[in-house]
Amino acid sequence: MNNVIAENEGFNRVLSAARFCLRHMLSCVIIGGCLWVAGCEGSSDDNDESNSDEIVPESGADSNSSHPMFPDGLHPNGAGAERIARVFANTIGTLDPSDTRPIVCIGDSITAGGYPAILESITGRKVVNAGVGGAHSEDGASRVAGLLSAHGPSHLCILFGINDINSGHPNSEIIGNLNAIASAAKAAGAEPIIGTLTPVFGKYADKQVYVNDLNARIRSMGVRVANLAGAF
Repeated sequence: MNNVIAENEGFNRVLSAARFCLRHMLSCVIIGGCLWVAGCEGSSDDNDESNSDEIVPESGADSNSSHPMFPDGLHPNGAGAERIARVFANTIGTLDPSDTRPIVCIGDSITAGGYPAILESITGRKVVNAGVGGAHSEDGASRVAGLLSAHGPSHLCILFGINDINSGHPNSEIIGNLNAIASAAKAAGAEPIIGTLTPVFGKYADKQVYVNDLNARIRSMGVRVANLAGAF
């Protein structure tokens, strides 16, 4: 009898020890699993933090980086000049064939660069290129009277402003000069057509906000407007 009791007690000890070991193993497995999950989550956080260090451009921040018609970001190539000429031609509309007066184009290097010659081929009317590289709107205001007197045009195409903006002149000053040019044209019997500024790209892209503001002011001047800004 005593031997049976002893055997039972020994079996119970072994069973208790086995249960203890099993519980300990389960605890280790659970703890290990938790640590593994925590480690994975920590690894994911680390990746998120490294991604947050990357410079992510604002939406549209690089939209003005380049344009195929403005290789240097400011001056149009041949295709761009043709588009400018067509916008001016569409704004001028049908010309009276009995009116032989020329069209004068006054402006800066964008005008001097060649759109007037294309405008001449489109309209069939003589077009005088009075563009001067680097000119400001103030230069146009000081030259316009002599140009009107010398050529007696039916229309005066006007494109100034980007050099003023790049030089830090306020848009209110530019509008004042454009109004002076337009008033001189009207007084000489020519119809003024003012072009909105073309968009700017690349190193000039930071000026686009000023270009947009000037274009809005030009549209409010009460003269006929060639929407160059909307053509690109």
